[in-house]
Amino acid sequence: MVTILSELVLLLPFYYAVRKHLGPLPWLSLLWQPVVASAVMAAVMWLLREIPWPLLIPVGGAVYLAVLALIGGFRQPDMDLVGRLLPVASIRARLPGRR
Repeated sequence: MVTILSELVLLLPFYYAVRKHLGPLPWLSLLWQPVVASAVMAAVMWLLREIPWPLLIPVGGAVYLAVLALIGGFRQPDMDLVGRLLPVASIRARLPGRR
């Protein structure tokens, strides 16, 4: 509980600074897709609650990513950024038969 409260305390000055220097954030358009994907993931995990948790965690992650993809949560600029940040090209170059 203390961690959550400390994060909220940190959020206030950071949000003030972002709003002051960049303008207001469109909270609804930023958060609706992750919230929907989280709700579907939670529902699926609750329905499958009898499955051992080490198996349930990857199922939950897969459901979250699938729902997020289905509702358009991955935009091309975001994927371009991920592609630049992850060393995908160097990993592919190291794979056998990929020279």
